[in-house]
Amino acid sequence: MRFAGLLAAAFVLTLAACSGEAPKEDSTEGAPAEPPPPQAETTAPEAPALLLTPVGFDALPDWTADKPGEALPALLKSCGRLTVQPPERAVGPDGLAGTVADWAIPCAALAAAEAQDDTALRRLLEEHFRPFAVSNAGEAAGLFTGYYEAELQGTRDPSAPGATPLYSVPPDLVTVDLGRF
Repeated sequence: MRFAGLLAAAFVLTLAACSGEAPKEDSTEGAPAEPPPPQAETTAPEAPALLLTPVGFDALPDWTADKPGEALPALLKSCGRLTVQPPERAVGPDGLAGTVADWAIPCAALAAAEAQDDTALRRLLEEHFRPFAVSNAGEAAGLFTGYYEAELQGTRDPSAPGATPLYSVPPDLVTVDLGRF
């Protein structure tokens, strides 16, 4: 680490040594100075403002009739990813969801929960989590983007769990690298 600091200092000093004298201005007496060309104003497009408004669980449609046990595997998978992170690490953009340490108790409670007992799991979620209404700067309409990656189980030999074949990519499939646009 000390070497990196010395290297950075040497680099800065080298750049400073290369500066030399400032060029002398060409002053033609009597000629008016030309104004600099107008610069186009460059302003970054305004990013949509994510607005989170705390709401009660009663604001969630069908909360009392829903089956939170179906979400338990996904919640546990998220907790599994969190528990291997340093406790002081921020969760979410700008630490929006606290730190990894903040998730230790809710994740432990979820790990002890039973997916079959929806009533108990609902109480657990109400105890450890808060719902928020998400909007684009307070507007009722907005754009929400999600991604889904299909994961298929397969076997090399036909068998009861793998009776339906998965074919390779067809030779006429058109693929586009959207990163090039």
